[in-house]
Amino acid sequence: MKSRLSRDYEATKLAMRKEFQRLEEAHAIEMEKERKRAAAAESKLVRQLETETKNELKTAKKSRERPLSTHDPSDPGLVRHLDPLEAIRRRRQDLTNLEIRKTKRASLMQLQAMEVNNVSSYPVWFENNVPRAEPPVFDNSSTNQCT
Repeated sequence: MKSRLSRDYEATKLAMRKEFQRLEEAHAIEMEKERKRAAAAESKLVRQLETETKNELKTAKKSRERPLSTHDPSDPGLVRHLDPLEAIRRRRQDLTNLEIRKTKRASLMQLQAMEVNNVSSYPVWFENNVPRAEPPVFDNSSTNQCT
């Protein structure tokens, strides 16, 4: 009887380890999918911003006879001597960098929240479902209860 209980205990312990490992692998797969989705969204945004920039530059090249204002809003009396195309490029690059940073931050915050949620649930599951490291000890008293 004792050996059968030990075998059952070991089998249960092994099953719990396998289940925990399966959950960890599922979590890793889920995190990888989320990372790929965030990377795809970021690359889509970058392509969109690049396309918009190219279109804006084409429009600016076509309308050189109507250049953008060269007045610096911070210095109302001074005139900037910048190429309007360069100003568009710089402004668009700043917007692109800002959008990329926002997207990366949002995706990292989402991944971190998922990690915290999943990792914090593992110890509770593990404590509730994995048997103790040592098999129960049975006494030979008349009650035959575990100690």
